[in-house]
Amino acid sequence: MGQSQSLDTPACDFCSRPGAVVFFRTVEFALDLGGVEWLSGDRFHACPTCRTLVAAANWPGLIAYAGLGPRGTRVIEGFRDHHALGAVAFEPGTNPETGRWPTPRGPALRRRPERGR
Repeated sequence: MGQSQSLDTPACDFCSRPGAVVFFRTVEFALDLGGVEWLSGDRFHACPTCRTLVAAANWPGLIAYAGLGPRGTRVIEGFRDHHALGAVAFEPGTNPETGRWPTPRGPALRRRPERGR
């Protein structure tokens, strides 16, 4: 498996690979993904490769590298429109979420109620 990472180290929120090294702050946002409401958290973690793609605003490159389909592309577009510039680095093998209070609401899915019921 190569480099050893702590089990608490966040995975990259873009490509899902282990070993995030930075996070980007975002304004929380919601997306309707075909009857499912997806809620962002207030941070997106990134591995070194995705960090570079975000810093370059290379959205097509990020989508391709992460292998995202239409739903993932919508999430990237939401991130693009809601993130603060600049990455916040943290020590490799650590989890920047440890000790945050109150516990932030991370990404979540909620089924939308059916209309007419």
